[in-house]
Amino acid sequence: MHQKLISLVKEYQASKETLDFLAKIPLVIVAGISGAGKNTAIKELLKTNRFCYIVSYTTREPRINNAIKEVDGREYYFISEETAINMLQNQDFIEAAITHNHFYGTAIIQFREALQKHLLPISDIDVKGADLYNQARAINKAFFLLPPSLEAQIDRINNRYSQSLDKLDFKNRIRTSIKELEILKNRSYFIPIINNQKDETTRTMLNYLDHKKLKLNSDKEYKIVDKLIQDLRLYYKTL
Repeated sequence: MHQKLISLVKEYQASKETLDFLAKIPLVIVAGISGAGKNTAIKELLKTNRFCYIVSYTTREPRINNAIKEVDGREYYFISEETAINMLQNQDFIEAAITHNHFYGTAIIQFREALQKHLLPISDIDVKGADLYNQARAINKAFFLLPPSLEAQIDRINNRYSQSLDKLDFKNRIRTSIKELEILKNRSYFIPIINNQKDETTRTMLNYLDHKKLKLNSDKEYKIVDKLIQDLRLYYKTL
């Protein structure tokens, strides 16, 4: 990876104008560890025609997920490292990060389009990126999806990336999962949801968004978090 890109990401800050604009159209965040089912959950919410999916930018190559190849502009905008550097220098991004050795970023232009369409912007943002939105008071709701167990997580990863995930990438995902779950425990703005059945998960998120479910009792969810961290640490040692 280009060292200039790494340096720009490390030092990147969105402009004040961008952050002020975000407060007008706060984001619905769907976060979660690899294998939590973020993409499926977002697809279900998009079927309600209430949301506008914010497509992130990345420097990684398109993958084959469930025998379907990713399409530029649908799953991600696939860009070169040189393009990412130029966009960072132009302050086109709201947030930027290096994840699994690839650049990821979210651009402000899509939020402007969501505002014009009178739709709620929604995207899958990692826990570090979510902090920026939280600091800017630009979060509508932030959901953190959890697989019901380590076994379910591994099955979902294998099913989705069976043709495009090497051993090192898989190991990195397990390590990142541990870090993200540890961060989650210190982020009170997240609403943790055990993603076992997609229909139930969709209803739960919509209820929160519609203020029908205001009480948040996360004891069960955080017990799952602690169990996942414990199991993932043990599993990582075997890889």
